[in-house]
Amino acid sequence: MDFSGKRYLIKQNRSKLLLLIFLLSHSVISWSQEVPADYKKHFWYYNPETQSLVDKVYNFLNSNIKPDRSIALLVGVDYYPELSPFGESKNLIQTYNDIELLKKYLRVYEKFDEIIVLRNSEFKTQNLEFLLQDYIPEQLSKFERPRFLFAFSGHGITNNNTGYLLYSNARGFEDKRRSLNMNILHNYIQEAIQEGHHSLVLINSCKSGAFLRR
Repeated sequence: MDFSGKRYLIKQNRSKLLLLIFLLSHSVISWSQEVPADYKKHFWYYNPETQSLVDKVYNFLNSNIKPDRSIALLVGVDYYPELSPFGESKNLIQTYNDIELLKKYLRVYEKFDEIIVLRNSEFKTQNLEFLLQDYIPEQLSKFERPRFLFAFSGHGITNNNTGYLLYSNARGFEDKRRSLNMNILHNYIQEAIQEGHHSLVLINSCKSGAFLRR
């Protein structure tokens, strides 16, 4: 009787069983922290299941194929009520379209698991601090190959070589007090980038190059 063949099958089945136990134990992901109600409304899409078991097996055997979590934060300011004297600058239909098209593209084609959207007055320091310094880095840290995408569309300005993104209540194109300093945004995003395997930052505004601190 050829026992070597049986020993090989036992080892092979044992490996498959261990793999199955590992994948099942990691098959469901839930929020590790309770997201306050004030922030839950910003989650345009949230999928607690990352991948099917079949995908997990395939990706385990081909570890360079797919990310295991994808989170996007999309910010769009398409209405500036205090900029009425500036005509077309008050309403930015292209900004509205940017966010609408991007969130659908990420959901349908890129299969993002979480798509968080901040619009107009929702673009403020309090929301950015929670999402970029707390929630998103903490979620990304749980995975081996997560993707992170940040996108902004709206008005941007510079002052003394420093860039700013205008909040929706900005009263002019020199209103630094009602704007977000891009250096501060750069620091916020670093925490998420450090935890992400692949990260992409898209800023569709005037003076967006200031984000690179050049």
